[in-house]
Amino acid sequence: MTVYELAEKFSIQRQTVSKHLHASGVTMRQQGLSEAQVERAVELYVEERLTLKQVGAKLGADAGTVRLALLRRGVRMRAAVAKQ
Repeated sequence: MTVYELAEKFSIQRQTVSKHLHASGVTMRQQGLSEAQVERAVELYVEERLTLKQVGAKLGADAGTVRLALLRRGVRMRAAVAKQ
């Protein structure tokens, strides 16, 4: 399971899951997105106009991780849309 899935399962923050895993000596997988995931994120965000949260859900990543990857790729962020 990912830290996001564990956090949801146990109703705790992702950071709390990570702290417990590190304290228990669990080897963590690569952090961030792979090159293929970044390419897909660009497609989903730019071409399909999904939100960062939606892109993250499709890639199994946090919206903030997606945002950083897109910014590093030079993608311009859209203005946030206010909820009605």
